[in-house]
Amino acid sequence: MNFQLISLHRHEDKRGVALNPFDEILESYGDIQKFHACSLKKGAVRGNHYHENLEEYILFLGCNFRLLTEDIASQKRQEHYSKGQDGQLIKINRKVAHAIKNEGEETLYILCFYLSKDPVAVETAKHQLL
Repeated sequence: MNFQLISLHRHEDKRGVALNPFDEILESYGDIQKFHACSLKKGAVRGNHYHENLEEYILFLGCNFRLLTEDIASQKRQEHYSKGQDGQLIKINRKVAHAIKNEGEETLYILCFYLSKDPVAVETAKHQLL
């Protein structure tokens, strides 16, 4: 398996949805090594890379996207399509190339972070998928 969908507790009311991915996974996995946020306009692609040393966690704040992954060693590809499910958290395994495409009409926002019990540099290697 190139990636794992992680179920998050959703706090939802008439105002919208609230998620707290950090409380739900930090105790098990370690400390945040690096954190960044990105946007993808309609049709935009981000990623096309992999990480040698760390798993990457991506929280999707938008509904319609395509995630394509490829295990670097086996070249096995997996895809995930999301339509209508806001607030998905996906863990990308180390040495798995990944690319995200916004297939919705509105801007997609993603929050990306890495967890580690030992501080290591986040190394990124380019790998074209989309």
